Amino acid sequence: MHVADEATSRAASYVLIGTGLLAAGAVLACLPESTQYYRQAALWRFRRKN
Repeated sequence: MHVADEATSRAASYVLIGTGLLAAGAVLACLPESTQYYRQAALWRFRRKN
């Protein structure tokens, strides 16, 4: 029974870490500098394809 508790706590830790990384990524993606960078990168990729 103790092993199951350890696995559950490990899974919960991974979920919390993943949620934190997702939140940090969302905040970074919403910054004006970041959106401008991604817009320019998308334009560059689009022009390179055509």
